[in-house]
Amino acid sequence: MTVLRLLFILCSLLVVGLLLNVLVAWSCFLTQPVPLTRSVAPESAPRLHDWPVPVPDGWPAQAELAESAQRRGVGISSYVALPGVDGPDTRLNSDRVLVGIDVVRAGWPWLALEKESWAPTIERYRPPKEWNVTGLWRGGLRVPSWVPRRPGIEKHSLPVRPSWAGFAGGAAFYAAVLALLLAVPLAFRALRRRHRGLCVRCGYDLRGLTTCPECGRAGPPFRRATA
Repeated sequence: MTVLRLLFILCSLLVVGLLLNVLVAWSCFLTQPVPLTRSVAPESAPRLHDWPVPVPDGWPAQAELAESAQRRGVGISSYVALPGVDGPDTRLNSDRVLVGIDVVRAGWPWLALEKESWAPTIERYRPPKEWNVTGLWRGGLRVPSWVPRRPGIEKHSLPVRPSWAGFAGGAAFYAAVLALLLAVPLAFRALRRRHRGLCVRCGYDLRGLTTCPECGRAGPPFRRATA
């Protein structure tokens, strides 16, 4: 096998692995419930977390509560600024609203794709349109109405942004599984042909021959196995 052919096979396996990784992540996202992380923060809860993604200018500089949960191929990280946090936006100071954002991830065996959505805690406050999470990269791919899915505010769009560690690991995992599924039958076929005295590449009868006249594969003399 030439180097170019080997590289072609490896690249093909990785491409198929990437596609399988995306399809599995979307299947997990559509069929599994998003785990809940909402709870009242205790006094000992860690304070001041950096936002995981860019947030509007009117938001506090850091989140006061960060929670994560994962279940059956779907994970969520919630970042919330609690009431009473001072900020440059007077509406936040006067209304004492909750602002937050969820980063929803999906995939198996690792969470591979992610998207952003408004945290349900801010439904009491209608943010301005410029604050909306939009765009394919951040907000995800809109799910057509005819696609079956579990109910939930997060289910309106599919995640498309890679969560790089999980995305790379998942692609390599599926490429390796695919390579194993292809290699095992080929190995058994080669062993069977060798045992019968046939060319392992094309199946030509090689009794007494050192080179296959059909495909040109060179090797030691083959003898047909006898019962």
